[in-house]
Amino acid sequence: MKQASQSTPVARTSAVRAKAMQRTLTSRSRIKWVACGVLLAVTAIIAIDAWQAWNSPQHYPFGAEGPVANLWAYQTQRHYLIAAGLALAACCLAIMGIWLRYASRRLRWLCVAPLLAMAMLTVYEWLIAFD
Repeated sequence: MKQASQSTPVARTSAVRAKAMQRTLTSRSRIKWVACGVLLAVTAIIAIDAWQAWNSPQHYPFGAEGPVANLWAYQTQRHYLIAAGLALAACCLAIMGIWLRYASRRLRWLCVAPLLAMAMLTVYEWLIAFD
């Protein structure tokens, strides 16, 4: 017979679950929430802008008349929408990479890598354009 002081596997599992539910926000989770909020805001802005560029392209100066005519994304409406779609996909992948809990660190960084690459490419294009 088991003694009353010994814990059963079910009791230990319940204790672990209760302890996990009592966790407070750590600095790491706060950073995740802030990063996710920023990415969601950027995603919403890009989606709204792409929708407006799709529905009313006359308000967007594509081609040679635009202020940044030499950038690939602003040459035509099609290029602009492709760039917006890629940015949306990169933001969604980055949000997924932030919240993948049990994935390896390498996989999480691979989810964030397209967003970092697009940011670096954008900065590079702006440096070239305004040099």
